[in-house]
Amino acid sequence: MTTIKTPKKDDALSLSTTDGERLVFTAVLKRLRVAAGFGVRRLAQRAGVLPSSVSHYENGRQVPKPEALKRIAQALSVPPELLMWFAYTERRPEGAEQDLFRRVENIMVRQLRLFERALARRVRPPVRPTRTGG
Repeated sequence: MTTIKTPKKDDALSLSTTDGERLVFTAVLKRLRVAAGFGVRRLAQRAGVLPSSVSHYENGRQVPKPEALKRIAQALSVPPELLMWFAYTERRPEGAEQDLFRRVENIMVRQLRLFERALARRVRPPVRPTRTGG
């Protein structure tokens, strides 16, 4: 049985895919949305989907269709392949395919970390220089 790893609220970049753990699409979507500084409504508006749909995707009640997934990826400024990997690879292969799957999964998690960090940097308020007396 595969364990689902869900993100901790304060642990924005604790993604891992060790044997037996699987980062699921619901967590990936929410992490990217939060890193981009979007609420559910804002992401839905930018992607042209209903806010309830985004909520359903994040809660695991629905998996977005490929066209909606592409629009969500565009709204988040991430490649659609990244979201598609996590949305459509729920089954872990057995036997010889398992090693290849694990390597590709690790690559995708590293890509996710890069995009999450880039999004977080982009939405942070600029640091204002402090004035020293004089």
